[in-house]
Amino acid sequence: MEIPTVKLGRLAVTRLIMGGNPFSGFSHQSPARDAEMRAWYSDERIVQTFFQAKSLGLNVVICRGDAHIVGCLQRYWQEGGTIM
Repeated sequence: MEIPTVKLGRLAVTRLIMGGNPFSGFSHQSPARDAEMRAWYSDERIVQTFFQAKSLGLNVVICRGDAHIVGCLQRYWQEGGTIM
């Protein structure tokens, strides 16, 4: 799938960007919903979600830079992922 991109410096960034709030449990609804999100999004599911997003044409994700998310991104990249 082809999603329109914009240039940011030398990068071509899709105009639709995946956010990482669900991965870290930021529902903006309730502590119970936050906990549900953290329970659902295991490291494996996060990595799978990155691969799925890339297969649908997205090439960028905006997430927290904490050790948990960085670890998931590193695993994704080690498995051949190319999302930025």
